[in-house]
Amino acid sequence: FVTVMLIECDPSNSAEAVRILTSQEDMSVNILPTDPTRGTSSEPDVAFMAEIHLQGADEPGVLEKLCVELADMSLDITALSCHQAVLTVPGKQDPEKRFTITGMVRAFSPRDINAIRNQLEAFEPMWRIGIVEVDPNPNVSA
Repeated sequence: FVTVMLIECDPSNSAEAVRILTSQEDMSVNILPTDPTRGTSSEPDVAFMAEIHLQGADEPGVLEKLCVELADMSLDITALSCHQAVLTVPGKQDPEKRFTITGMVRAFSPRDINAIRNQLEAFEPMWRIGIVEVDPNPNVSA
């Protein structure tokens, strides 16, 4: 199984956190550092929030590819849910493994939803992707 954790730690403690997380036996840990983009004030106002949906043929690395792509766009993942199913496809002898991922992303500065859609279109040949902007609500996303 795969677990995605978002861990916040002071940058001065990050080396120790990485050491502890990667020293676990019977577990493979990949760490992707992120630095949430904050507004100019001390209050972290959420300026952009969107719901994301993906589905397609399951393969190793799907979740990692998505997380890397979202991090490259400076989007924070606030919620992520993954579901895997094995489907029998008419006309095919072998069942097919499929996945569905839904989640919420946010940013602390305005984003262009169309630019994000265009960037995610690179995945369209592999997966069906949808992203819909929603009203940012700091009470829900903070």
